[in-house]
Amino acid sequence: MISTKPYFFRAIYQWAADNGFTPQIVVDAAVPGVAVPRQYVKDGQIVLNISPGAVSNFAMDNQRLSCAARFSGRSLKVDIPLDAVLAIYARETGHGIYFKPDSSGGGDDSAAAAAAPPSAARPAKPQPQRPHLQLVKSKPPPAESAPSPAQSAPSKPPPAASPPPSPTVPRRRTTKGK
Repeated sequence: MISTKPYFFRAIYQWAADNGFTPQIVVDAAVPGVAVPRQYVKDGQIVLNISPGAVSNFAMDNQRLSCAARFSGRSLKVDIPLDAVLAIYARETGHGIYFKPDSSGGGDDSAAAAAAPPSAARPAKPQPQRPHLQLVKSKPPPAESAPSPAQSAPSKPPPAASPPPSPTVPRRRTTKGK
C-alpha cells in the first residue's frame, strides 16, 4: 500500500504556496539517504525553506524530494527520502503537519498528527494573554447615611442663567479745566 505521507506533504505544500506562506520542512538528517549540508544540521535535524522562490529544480515523487537550495549564498543539491521528513508547515503561522517517525520504511502514515512542528523546528512565540475581566459589585450605602426622598429634593431652584452682557461702546474721556 502507498503511504499517505506524500499526499499530505503535497497538500500542505500547495496550501502554503497558494496563501503566500513559506513552506518549511523539518528533516531527520540521521536517516540513511539524506543528502543535506551537514554543517547546517543541529540536534540531528535541519529545517529547510522549500518555497518556490527559495529553491530551484524542485522535484518530488512518493519516495523522495530533491532540489537545489541556497546555503550562505551557495547553491547546493538537496536529496531527501520522504521517510526522513518529520514535518511540513508554514513559517508565518506554524500550521502544518507533524509526521510520526516511520520506522517501518513506508507504511500508512494516516496517524500523522495535524499540528504545529516540534518546538525545535521553530522558535516559540509568546502566547497573547487574554484580558481578565472581573465583575465588581458596589455595596449600597449604609441605611443611616442614605438621604431620604425629602432630603434629596433641592430646596430652591437652580439660579437662572443671566443674559450675556451687552457690548459697550468705549466713551471718550475728557478732562475739564486743565
